[in-house]
Amino acid sequence: MNNLKIRKFNDSILNNAKLITRGSGFFSTYDLNNGNIIKVVKSVDDCYDSSNALFLYSTYNDFMDDLYAKLMYSTNVDLSSIIIPNAIYLDKDIVRAYTVPKQENCVNLDKFISLNNNLDTIASILIKMTKEIRLANKNNINMPDLGNSSNVLVNTKNKSIKFIDYDGMQIDKYPSFCISSLINNQVVPVTRDKRFHDIKSGMITNNTDKLSLYSLFIFYSTRTLLNEFGSSDYTFNSNGKLILKESVFYNYTKMIGIENTELEDDLYRLFYCEKINYPDTSIKKILKTHYIDNNRFIKKY
Repeated sequence: MNNLKIRKFNDSILNNAKLITRGSGFFSTYDLNNGNIIKVVKSVDDCYDSSNALFLYSTYNDFMDDLYAKLMYSTNVDLSSIIIPNAIYLDKDIVRAYTVPKQENCVNLDKFISLNNNLDTIASILIKMTKEIRLANKNNINMPDLGNSSNVLVNTKNKSIKFIDYDGMQIDKYPSFCISSLINNQVVPVTRDKRFHDIKSGMITNNTDKLSLYSLFIFYSTRTLLNEFGSSDYTFNSNGKLILKESVFYNYTKMIGIENTELEDDLYRLFYCEKINYPDTSIKKILKTHYIDNNRFIKKY
């Protein structure tokens, strides 16, 4: 059983804290410089963001109603990959903040990939994520905001994976109002697709975890080779979705060794189709028919 301290919130807690991010979600995050990170709940006015395409901030009151129960439920979560709260700070029985232990020797996923920018590393890390996410799903935990690389940490020494956005997870019966911005921007938005979530209830299926992994794989594997393209070879649409010229796209799939394969078809749908049937897949399934050699996907025979 995990220990969870309940404390009274006081603004002085932040006297020596360093702001990490105000983000676009429900929290501002600070480093307390004592081995802990604190996430402080924003006011409803601070949460409103007219540029947010998902319009989830109307769920603020619903989120706050479930937050205390979800944080308390953390005592039942015992997965090494999920960093759980170690203290809750209350103000008149209302959650104002919670802390998690700071992770040493870790960088966020985006920085790790930038430092190890090759397909072999990308695939191996995402396979590890697949394993940990599958285990979390079996324990009634869903992590729909994996597309935010700051929510995924990689230990630079042992390459272990840590997920840190506890409040953004769907834990047991307590919903999540997050969804991967990468899914929303990199592929066709899923905000209206009932297969994946229901905004009114805040319940999100674990298909979003699979979609996040798939989108991350596409995003990182494509980005590794963007420096091979000229500035006129690709653009980004109004949603931030990467659009390659078709001739460049086919040169790209040839370059990484997946031309005339199902994976090339999936890529084409992600890049070009206005409406797509999302692959119900994991990174392991993607790699099942391929192996990596010299940063190329080679069809298995």
